[in-house]
Amino acid sequence: FFLMIRRPPRSTQSRSSAASDVYKRQTLSDILLHPLLAMQSRFILQNRLPNFAIYKSSIDFIRQHRHNPRELFQGWQGHLPKNILMTIGFINLMADRPKEGFLLANMISILFGYPFITIIRRMQSQSSIPGMLPFRYNSCTDALKKIIREEGIRGLYRGCIASVAVSFFTSLLMMQTSDAF
Repeated sequence: FFLMIRRPPRSTQSRSSAASDVYKRQTLSDILLHPLLAMQSRFILQNRLPNFAIYKSSIDFIRQHRHNPRELFQGWQGHLPKNILMTIGFINLMADRPKEGFLLANMISILFGYPFITIIRRMQSQSSIPGMLPFRYNSCTDALKKIIREEGIRGLYRGCIASVAVSFFTSLLMMQTSDAF
């Protein structure tokens, strides 16, 4: 019994090491690409009003943030729990039945990970630049508390149906065109 606690069975070791590798790669890429996601969020936000543009281009975006690049990394911590949930879902559901598991894991990971995506996007949209959303959230935890208090759980899932639909059809397409399944 104590040997099992110290050293898990061989199948569990390979699954957990695979999960660890997936989590590390996904988290690293999310954090490195976070400024591009911030750029995307802010371009979407600036289009909420007609004939209103804070940023004229990607170059203009970089120019405006060269003095305060830390603003582009707001909310990066949200990737950590999001990727943990997504990795657990993928590894466990794909172990026995790869095709059905892949599709199901995609849907479940989006449903559980989407609140973190909402928090990340909200934090990315905060800025000291006029026209952007003013600073409201101090951290991911603060954002989570305020969103639930002010908007309820539904506030965390705004836009989730579109994301699930895109993921579902992308997964189906990948399954139909890939030899891995």
